[in-house]
Amino acid sequence: MSPVLLIHAPGARICEPFSSVGRLAGELGANGVDVAVWDASLDLTLELLKSEDVPGSIEGQGSGRPRRDPVAHSITLLRQKRGYASFDRYQNAVGKLEERLLQKTGGVHSLADFRDDRYPPLTIHGLERSAREWKNNALAPLFGPVLDDYIEGRGCSTVGFSLSYLSQAGMAFAMAGYIRERHPQVKCVMGGGLVISFTSLPDWSNHWPWLWDGIHGGSAFQWLRVFHELEPAPQTLGSHDYQELLPWRYLSPGPVIPVSASSGCWWKGCTFCPERYEDMPYLQAPPAKTVQVLHELTRRYDPVLFHITDNEVSPALCAALMADPPGVSWYGFSRFFPKLADREFCVELANSGCVMLQLGLESAHQGVLDHLNKGISLSLVVKALENLRHAGIGVYLYLLFGTPVETRESALVTRDFCVAHAHEIDFYNLALFNLPVESPAARELPSRGNYDAELSLYMDFEHPLGWHRGQIRPFLDQEFRGHPALRPAILRNPPVFTSNHAPFFLHMVGKPTPL
Repeated sequence: MSPVLLIHAPGARICEPFSSVGRLAGELGANGVDVAVWDASLDLTLELLKSEDVPGSIEGQGSGRPRRDPVAHSITLLRQKRGYASFDRYQNAVGKLEERLLQKTGGVHSLADFRDDRYPPLTIHGLERSAREWKNNALAPLFGPVLDDYIEGRGCSTVGFSLSYLSQAGMAFAMAGYIRERHPQVKCVMGGGLVISFTSLPDWSNHWPWLWDGIHGGSAFQWLRVFHELEPAPQTLGSHDYQELLPWRYLSPGPVIPVSASSGCWWKGCTFCPERYEDMPYLQAPPAKTVQVLHELTRRYDPVLFHITDNEVSPALCAALMADPPGVSWYGFSRFFPKLADREFCVELANSGCVMLQLGLESAHQGVLDHLNKGISLSLVVKALENLRHAGIGVYLYLLFGTPVETRESALVTRDFCVAHAHEIDFYNLALFNLPVESPAARELPSRGNYDAELSLYMDFEHPLGWHRGQIRPFLDQEFRGHPALRPAILRNPPVFTSNHAPFFLHMVGKPTPL
């Protein structure tokens, strides 16, 4: 059986590998498939960051004693704990990288976005052109030789692209276009979170049959089972393999290992979330098996942090981690579930290694929460925030403004709640509501049409209560971000890398974690 090449397409943060690729590599490898993994996002970004006039600028190699390249110095800092001891120094380092990328690509690519405005990724025609006009892609001279080496040198006959973000779509199509023209015998398949969303659109079909031999919006194994006729052994599900990504070159102070313990969402009730309308069942690996995987990954890679990448870390997985801690700090998304109201539970959660929880509150107005079907009460939220602070677990709070039942008055309630609990909230993610095209509200509210084109997952709408984006944006800038009690948490949010790097600042400011 010829090797399978798995590619994490460019356009994602390069602070850790991506869990779907590691999980697919682990599961396929455990079932006898020869797997090659290429994190093209990491390699191509590092290549672009190299200085053309400073020898050995990225890895510090070269003859003589070259002058210090500020970008190479910044990369070194972000790979060491001392780079996170000063937020100003960290911010400056990230800024140097962003500046170099924009300079090298003529302002087209940044650290977390490789979109090219010439090829709109939400249009069928834009992605078609990305593939057919791959020679116009600024990164083609970089990715072409690498693809040739994998296909000709290692004999890879199937290439699977993992797409999670819209910023990756154009690059993946350009790379697939290169393969189709230069290596027409190779099969190309595409999957990942973004593809799951695309395939859930009404009347979806493969608009590019000449390019893609398979587009799979289901579980990881559906990607390649069609070509390799695999029926995975149950005991191999949930395996992760990052061996091909060694030596570790990501921009974090040590290996950060992402682990996917489930797919889909166990709640799947929030009216604003596309998960509710996508045909993706919730599947969870047995929690004890996930903990076993974490222990094995600890032995293999000696990580400094685990990133549990599930949509929601389930209470069952929390219990399993508390019963058998992996010995390494971890963080991930969580609901405000009832057990967080138990102070002793939160202390034990911290003892399991939990350094931070990303918590989706969305609104601090109970009426808005009920309409969104969040299934939580503000009394639970208040108790959970208090207990998490007591236990030393950081809180990265997610808020959503502009939902159909929110008004300026209810948005002010949310702001005032955050002011009252500012000492218990470490970071914020502030987002504007996007209306999923498949939601019932999309058929009820006056629409302004899709944002961009046929592949838009959301649609613009007339807010029934007049709380429009033109009012929300200045509210967020002036009355939320500008509030003196909230501004410190807003300013400490790591630029570009946001929640991925946030745990390192929690540790550096003296929070009681084993990190």
